[in-house]
Amino acid sequence: MRILFISYAGAESRAERALLCLTERIRALEISLLSPAGDLQKQILPWGVECRLLNESGAPSGRAIAQIRNRVREWKPDIIHALNTRSGVLALLATVGMSVRVVWQAQDVCSESPLTAVIRVLLAASARAHVVRVDGYLKRKSDRVHVLDKAIDPILFHPATRTDRRVDASSLRNEFGFSTGAFVVAMVGRITASQGQLEIIRAFPAILARIPRAVLLIAGTPLSKSDWEYRARMDQAIKHLELTGRICLTGEQQNMAPFYRGIDALIVNSAAEPFGLSILEAMACGRPVVAADVGSARKFIQSRLNGLLYETGNYSELAEHLVGLAASLPGRDEMGARARESVTCRFTIDIQRTQLLAIYKRVLDTKHHLLRTTRFNSKQSDATERARL
Repeated sequence: MRILFISYAGAESRAERALLCLTERIRALEISLLSPAGDLQKQILPWGVECRLLNESGAPSGRAIAQIRNRVREWKPDIIHALNTRSGVLALLATVGMSVRVVWQAQDVCSESPLTAVIRVLLAASARAHVVRVDGYLKRKSDRVHVLDKAIDPILFHPATRTDRRVDASSLRNEFGFSTGAFVVAMVGRITASQGQLEIIRAFPAILARIPRAVLLIAGTPLSKSDWEYRARMDQAIKHLELTGRICLTGEQQNMAPFYRGIDALIVNSAAEPFGLSILEAMACGRPVVAADVGSARKFIQSRLNGLLYETGNYSELAEHLVGLAASLPGRDEMGARARESVTCRFTIDIQRTQLLAIYKRVLDTKHHLLRTTRFNSKQSDATERARL
């Protein structure tokens, strides 16, 4: 089975890279990638995956559509898997008149807007379009909407031994200039308003008043122009609140497992958390997660058992949870152990790999069903015409 992945974004998310890593391990698949030059291509080239350059990014154009169409004609994929919404729109437009199925990966919550309405109409109008969704993205049930559960690699993301934990914790604190006894909390994910990093920055003085040794690492990078504007507001808030020595914007971290093992807790403050990759990774590494009670966080976390939930916007409750974690290393370790156990029995990469392959097969079965239906209807029309004559 041939799968052509398309990413038209100038920068790629960790969720996109995780998905490609997953497909690389499915031996039944032959995959190729079409994307702008960047980290995504650099990561997967060592796998022996055939990569082609999409020579522009930014606003979609006729040139990009032509490049995609030419690649489809040349390589003849069974399925095109678009890694984001923009790529899905381009893939559908580029393959007008072709029978190839187009799968859209819905990584983020799609807020209601005129653009959202256009996208929904486009999806509904094309029988070739399928969506692989995450919780909360598309509520409407359809045989062309498929659910792929979240997953992590428990071998890569694992708790540290006692010795390794001291090494990871010391290394992390030295890297960012924190004291050995600092209570390190972190946020991981795209720098964007929906992730709520700015609100945590503004709430951090109150947290410091109760945990004087607390420090905050914010790992991630902006992707869009509005994200960069949001990042500038974060910088201004840190400066205005005189938190420069307490909060560090680290950029994207390439090696996440040691990062998680080096922190004391992960904060997730998303307004809506459809995917929850950072939650699963931190839990698999045995780290307590303190999350707003929305989306995937609610699905993964049983509050006070394998993590902690707080009401969205209630930063006093968040601070209370952090105070409890900071006061007890054994309590953190116990909660982290339960977190690890709860995710490794439900969200492993082996389970997700099986699900994705089943989705691809269902997509192709839909294609064959449509072809059979078309031929049957054509034969019926011919028979009716002969009878009329």
